[in-house]
Amino acid sequence: MERTAFSAAKEIFTALMNEKSDHPSLHSGNTGILLLKYLFTRHFPEEQYPVNLQDEVQLLAEKSLSMSYFTFCNGKSGVNWFFSFLFKESVLEEEDNTYLMNDNCDLASLTLQMLSTDNYDYLHGAIGIAYQLLYTGFKYEAFYKKVIDKLLDLSYKSANGEMVPYYDLMTSSLDSQKVNPSLSHGLSSILKFLLECCKKNIAVESAKPLAERIVNYLVAHANEDKDQSYFPSLISFDNTTEYSYSRLAWCYGDLGIAYILYQAGVLLKRTDIVDFALEVFLFNTKRRTLKQTMVYDAGICHGAAGVAHIYNRMWMNTRNPIFKETTEYWIKETLAFACFEDGIAGFKKFNAITKTYERDSSLLEGIAGTGLVLLSYLTNDFSWDYCIMLND
Repeated sequence: MERTAFSAAKEIFTALMNEKSDHPSLHSGNTGILLLKYLFTRHFPEEQYPVNLQDEVQLLAEKSLSMSYFTFCNGKSGVNWFFSFLFKESVLEEEDNTYLMNDNCDLASLTLQMLSTDNYDYLHGAIGIAYQLLYTGFKYEAFYKKVIDKLLDLSYKSANGEMVPYYDLMTSSLDSQKVNPSLSHGLSSILKFLLECCKKNIAVESAKPLAERIVNYLVAHANEDKDQSYFPSLISFDNTTEYSYSRLAWCYGDLGIAYILYQAGVLLKRTDIVDFALEVFLFNTKRRTLKQTMVYDAGICHGAAGVAHIYNRMWMNTRNPIFKETTEYWIKETLAFACFEDGIAGFKKFNAITKTYERDSSLLEGIAGTGLVLLSYLTNDFSWDYCIMLND
């Protein structure tokens, strides 16, 4: 029987009944799995779910209270985002939500502490926590003003004094010779945070000028030679071409950057930026060979599902039939990666370090995220993708 988006989503849902992570985190642990379980049963209530959702949420809440790590990807702030999501879905009562959010002030302090050591990273640093606080209703404008002021300070620290330099997670330090334009770790995530502040009318007088500056910087530092990709993996000041080509992915490269530029163009009423972002997206519809894309698996982070989801978002935003066709193509490619007999629902993640495939149930790189993308494709429900910075 031919595998369809629904049959694959159902297989993933079924497989996740028996998959457990040792960690409660959002992007790499049980919270991401629970997000998929919740949304699948909400949209397809006829499917049997043998475990009570409230019991799983209660267990997650108990585990989260003892978490010693606080970043959005692997820590408490990501779990807090999920609780707030469930509150907005009317799954949690206000009293429970307030109790589970009682560490928001501590997370705000930690955000500023991370920025004091230059760690602005979205997945593993300050931006991710601040972005969660925006979602969960932490409305202390003075806090966001401090965050933006620190980002402004950082924006002069690159070698040419123009922009926030690359933060190296391995060394926990800035590299002034490089700038990271990516959505997962770089300028695009900072830009998205600033746009969200503007949308919520928080610290706009600080957020908007820096957002404009980042937009202009990104466009100015697109590759001169755009035959392979519009954007480099990293912008380097030492004339190296090592980073000039970027993959087709959510994490690094054209798609994540262009999606945030598109949103910036709309919000800032910059038709030139909207047109530029659409140009990037149209160019990337033609990248489909392995050499051109470097897509080796189905996950959100650097796999086919992430590409499919971004193009599905652009199809919804523009109704351009080219984006619909591209979405369909990448959904088919996502399904084709379910080819491992020892995988989870047939899927495995490609480990770029070991060059091997391995089982992964997580949201960011594993099958929970693949299942969420398939659900959005089937239902047009994009309510969950704030957690990967793709929300409208």
